[in-house]
Amino acid sequence: MRRLKAAADRVASIIAFISRATGAVAAVAIFTMAVFTTFEVVMRYVFNRGTVWVTETTGYLLILTTLFASVYTLYLRGHINIVLIFKRFSARTQTILTVATGILSVLFVAALVWQGWVMTAEAYEQGGRHIGDMFVPQWVTFQLIPLGGILLGLELLRQLYENLTLLEEK
Repeated sequence: MRRLKAAADRVASIIAFISRATGAVAAVAIFTMAVFTTFEVVMRYVFNRGTVWVTETTGYLLILTTLFASVYTLYLRGHINIVLIFKRFSARTQTILTVATGILSVLFVAALVWQGWVMTAEAYEQGGRHIGDMFVPQWVTFQLIPLGGILLGLELLRQLYENLTLLEEK
């Protein structure tokens, strides 16, 4: 049993590392968007030569940032909570409620990943293109939805494991 717990703890630490890395990726994407936008402003207003790719690229980076930053925010436990009633319960009841909401969240994210893959596969099969000058296939950006969902789901499972471990100790 100790080996199983040690293996589960190791997997949880790997997931925590990945969740922290999503925060770094989101930060780099935000910085990149700022650099690209500044470049676009200079090109357009100083040299009177706007680019074709900046607006579209920053849009893709914004999607990536939103999905990855949500994972990092979950890792930090920074999402909005309603604590007015929650804090009145005992620590054990709070943990039980947290486990229950964790399970519901995992189910929601599983549906998100599934529908994201369906949407990506349909876009791939249909060969659809985005409206824009870069002609990036839709499935390339659509696949960010299931990828973000998988990362979010892994962090939810890690926190669920952590909370179940806490519950076991109480």
